[in-house]
Amino acid sequence: MKKRELEGEVKRGLTAKAFILSMIASVIIAFWTQHSELVIDSPSFNSIHPSIAGFFAVICISLFLNPILRIIRREWALDQREMLVIYSIMIVVGPIVSIGGVHFLLPTLIAPYYYATPENEYAELFHEYIPSWFGPKDPEVIREFYEGSWGGKVPWGAWIKPLMLWSLFLLAVYFIFICLNVIIRRQWVEREKLTFPLVQLPFEMTRNPGPTRIFNPFFRNGLMWIGFLIPVILHGINGTHNYIPSFPWIHYKHININRYFTEKPWSAMG
Repeated sequence: MKKRELEGEVKRGLTAKAFILSMIASVIIAFWTQHSELVIDSPSFNSIHPSIAGFFAVICISLFLNPILRIIRREWALDQREMLVIYSIMIVVGPIVSIGGVHFLLPTLIAPYYYATPENEYAELFHEYIPSWFGPKDPEVIREFYEGSWGGKVPWGAWIKPLMLWSLFLLAVYFIFICLNVIIRRQWVEREKLTFPLVQLPFEMTRNPGPTRIFNPFFRNGLMWIGFLIPVILHGINGTHNYIPSFPWIHYKHININRYFTEKPWSAMG
């Protein structure tokens, strides 16, 4: 009976609204990442671990969507299990659409053709061994990928087959990761009893508020907001200065604290 109840709780996290919101958030993050990394040449925010995409989705839901839903009708708000499902999906989607994912994969598919010259003999050495499905072969499609196309149009006809095949490969890779997690779960969770500190933050951010509350204890914590606003204000001002030089900026210097923490475990702080 206990096992059935546990399975029911796990299944209830993946609801229709959680899935739909995950898909909407994935599209938003995909466009945002491309604009940030490729258009305005901003530092990558999705290639770090855990991905910022997951926290972005949770913050938007916790601060904006859920409060509105709770005011209209409390049952409509997403609970912790649903938000953790969205978070889990987003931390997988974020790196894929970032510099560590498609930004590395797509050029690799056609680089042997674009950079082939008589001097490096790529055509003679490698081209015959590259499968036909590996990537587009049309020279004009390859040139447009690196140099841009007229009107910014994407020749989807040449790309759709390779993208679908490589998507299957990525799904297989992530399925292997899930299998590895299943294999090592008992050792890590039941025997070594690891605390998984990276999970604690999203767990606290998604905790359900009280029956009469709009926000949960995490977002009602004044110290959290102080710690949050200090780097946001600092980097927000200096980031604006990078794009608008006339905007004022805050000068600060980096201090290396390695010399103060020389013994383990404190040496890891430097």
